[in-house]
Amino acid sequence: MTALEEHLAELRKEDPRLDIDLVVGTSGDAINSLPIALGIPVYGEGAPDCQQVWEQLDQREIVGPLGVVHANIGFWFALLQIAIVIHIVTSLPARPHGRTWSFSLVLLIVGLAEVTADYVPVVPWCWLGKNHLVHHTWLWCGLGIRWSAWCLMAVGILGMLFHGRQRKSGQFSHLPV
Repeated sequence: MTALEEHLAELRKEDPRLDIDLVVGTSGDAINSLPIALGIPVYGEGAPDCQQVWEQLDQREIVGPLGVVHANIGFWFALLQIAIVIHIVTSLPARPHGRTWSFSLVLLIVGLAEVTADYVPVVPWCWLGKNHLVHHTWLWCGLGIRWSAWCLMAVGILGMLFHGRQRKSGQFSHLPV
């Protein structure tokens, strides 16, 4: 039991009508204050229930920024991924005419994986451990994943169209396929 709960129990012995009329909290404490407001002990017999609530909580359902914020996060996340894919594809030994195709294909695959991950109802918070940095990184990536996925797939499709146009114009005709 918390000190507050203990003190309230002592005061209720004198006046059983005594109760907490207002419980407030910010951020995580707003969630922690809910059981107290409902009269459920947070410690002792109520601890497993509180822990279960936190483990099943998807922070993306609580943090609800505007759509433009989701788009902004997704756009920057997509740019970061594009830069990483460019670095990887250009560092691999490959035929120069195949790099555009490889780059585009990787972006399409990553975009499709992100779309799939966005629509799969997974609550991974209990798998991520106790590190708040990991939790916040997951949260921000999750907020922008849909926009990031569509940006990656759009760039991938444009890259494939560009590659097809180059092949069609004969720019790669002297190289084996």
